[in-house]
Amino acid sequence: MPTITSLVRLVLGLAALFPASSLLADSVHDDSDRSGDMRIAVVTDLTEAGKRLPHPTPEKPAYYIPITTGYKKEGDFVKFFQESPPPTAEIQRMIAKALASQGYLVAINNTRPSLILAFRWGSWAPIFLHGVFINQAEMETLVSGAQAELMTPLNPRARDAYEAARQPRWGVVVTAFDFDDQYYRHKVTILWRECMSTELWGHYIDEVLPTLIASGAPMFGRQTTTPQLTQTTVIPEGHVVVGAPYINNSPSAPAAPK
Repeated sequence: MPTITSLVRLVLGLAALFPASSLLADSVHDDSDRSGDMRIAVVTDLTEAGKRLPHPTPEKPAYYIPITTGYKKEGDFVKFFQESPPPTAEIQRMIAKALASQGYLVAINNTRPSLILAFRWGSWAPIFLHGVFINQAEMETLVSGAQAELMTPLNPRARDAYEAARQPRWGVVVTAFDFDDQYYRHKVTILWRECMSTELWGHYIDEVLPTLIASGAPMFGRQTTTPQLTQTTVIPEGHVVVGAPYINNSPSAPAAPK
């Protein structure tokens, strides 16, 4: 089993792959309607390595080491007023609870981890310079993942996602890495990445996070064939009800021998 010191070094090394976090401005005005609907986009992409792993269940869980990179603000914004995001520990608890419902548990005591899960959340906004969409790939990937290249206003199936990628958004991203590759082989292997996002305008981040995380939970580690767009009401944590997502149920290859 890895030692505590070696795990700390591993976490610090992976954390260096992510840029430093920033803070939201203090709120002096109310920029939220405090209620209403939100349209959520959820997309999960598995790599070839991720497709070879059996999907965990609550009865046969997978254990992970968590890495939190925290809140980030990316892109251009018209001046708006915001409240500070919830405490990091509170958001970590929400994500851990959602992951546990799908069979992903934090590795503790003598439990051997197979994954490293990195969490980030915050705001994304498009950057336009002289009519050129500078961060188009990043915004479209947030909404559509590997399907981003299919996004066009001429494609009826992708039109909603195409428009969503051109508006400021709140989002949560969970990225899964192979623990053995990182710890034993010093190799970074991404297994899957899930992006959950919604329109920024009309809600504070603390209002949308519980709904975003709960809506994305059923798709942790499951390939989506298209972006999953869901209209739901902003409601408190623990009470989110969403429709069943469409999942690519291709059979998984057997797990690699230990």
